[in-house]
Amino acid sequence: MFEEIAKLINEDVFAKLRERSLTVFLVGASQESSTSIRESIRKELIGRRYGNWLDVYYPEELFEELIRSRAHYDLLSLENLLAKNVHAVVIILESPGAIAELGSFANHKKLRDRLIVVIDEKYRKANSFIILGPVRYLKKNTKSIVIFHNLRKPQIVELGEQIRGAVRKISAGVQVDTSVANPIAAQHFLLVAIYLMDSVPREILDDVMQAVGVHHSENITIIVTSSLNILLRQREVILQDGKYRLTREGLERLRLTMKLEPEGQNIERSLDKLRVKILNSTLRGQKKLLQSRERAT
Repeated sequence: MFEEIAKLINEDVFAKLRERSLTVFLVGASQESSTSIRESIRKELIGRRYGNWLDVYYPEELFEELIRSRAHYDLLSLENLLAKNVHAVVIILESPGAIAELGSFANHKKLRDRLIVVIDEKYRKANSFIILGPVRYLKKNTKSIVIFHNLRKPQIVELGEQIRGAVRKISAGVQVDTSVANPIAAQHFLLVAIYLMDSVPREILDDVMQAVGVHHSENITIIVTSSLNILLRQREVILQDGKYRLTREGLERLRLTMKLEPEGQNIERSLDKLRVKILNSTLRGQKKLLQSRERAT
C-alpha cells in the first residue's frame, strides 16, 4: 500500500507543488542578537505569497540537523549541498559571522552567482575591505546582486521587496534539485504524506521515501531527519507518542499552497482520492484482522 501511495503523492501532488517554490537561505547575525533584522526580513519574505513563493531558511538550522543526522558531514559538503538545493543566498552584513560567510560563499564556484548581499548604505562609498574586496568582485565578475540599505533604521517592507525582486532575477537562471532527494524539497512531500496518513511513525515515512527512489539507508536518514526537523521547527508537524501529525499551521500551509497553485483544485481532488484509498485500505485491513480473530475463536 505505501509504495502505491508514495508514487501517487509524488506524481499527483509533489511534482506540481515543487515547481512554484523558490528556496532562499538567509544569513545574518545570530538569532540571539537584539539588533538583528534577520527574523523581521524572514517574516516579510514568507508573509507575502504571490507568484513564486519563497521558502526561507537559516542555514545554520539545516546544518545543525544534517550534522546531527550524519556526524561526519563537513562544512564543505554542506556548502556543496546548498549549491544543489538553493535558488539564492541572502547575506545581511550585520555581524562578523555574516562577513565571514560572504567571503566563503563568494569563493564558491556555484554559489557566488546566487548571492544577494545587503549592506548598510553608510558604507556605499567607503574604501573598506568588504567594499573593495568581495563586494567589488561580486559586482564585476558574477550575477550576484548588492543592495544598499539603512540597516540602522531599516524599512522592512521596502527591503523585503528589493530582496524578493533580486531572488526572482537570480533564480531565473538557476537549476536546483527538485526531487525528494533534496531534503529541503522533501519536506513538502512528507507534509502531504503525514496529512494523508494522519498519524505516522517514523519507520513508515522511511518506507514511503524508499518507495519513490531513495534507496540508500543513510540517504533516507539524512533526508527524512532533516525534512522532519524543518517541519517541526516551523511547527507544522508535531511528534506525539512516536507518531507525526499535522498541526493547524501545517494544514494552513497546505490550504494556502493549494490556493496559490494554478492546479490547486486538481491537487485537492488528488488528495481527496488518496485519502479515500488509504481509508479503504485501512478498513480492509481491519476487516481481515477481525475475521481472523473470529475464526480463531
